[in-house]
Amino acid sequence: MIAPHPAREAIITPSRLPSLLPVAEKWISNAILDGMRRPYIRSVRGTPHHIVIGASSIPNGPAPHVHARWKTGLIESHAGLHLPTIGIRMTETLLDEARTACTQREWHDLIRIAEHTSIERLYRIREHHRTGWYAERNPDTGYAPGAALSILDLAMRTEDERGHSLVIWGDNLETG
Repeated sequence: MIAPHPAREAIITPSRLPSLLPVAEKWISNAILDGMRRPYIRSVRGTPHHIVIGASSIPNGPAPHVHARWKTGLIESHAGLHLPTIGIRMTETLLDEARTACTQREWHDLIRIAEHTSIERLYRIREHHRTGWYAERNPDTGYAPGAALSILDLAMRTEDERGHSLVIWGDNLETG
């Protein structure tokens, strides 16, 4: 699990982050690919540990009641875009909504890229000497970048049970 230093963590909610620059959105969408490769983290009620990975501690007993499940993704800072390290927390509900918000082909390409390839980035960020920074879609990813942008859009517009879906480490976020 991504565990930032508490003093440097900033929780970004829709009211504090109305929009990102398009290039920044595409850089952050790379964190979604990282998160889709990770297993779900489970939060279980009634146990001394908040996060439980194993089964019930009672032999032949019922499985623990899972309160919430989420995936976490991480993308490192980008100096040219003035972006800090960014973590995204994708709840099971958020991913269910995203599955219906994007096309079936986008969703299946994202799952295929995450589970069956070693592709690291959906977008490559380049700098043009005249026009500045721009995002270039990785041609090997098919329609997966569209699904990642749908998940990011939903994460920025909604707040989950803890009040956030997008977690930013650092203090200099360039917004538009």
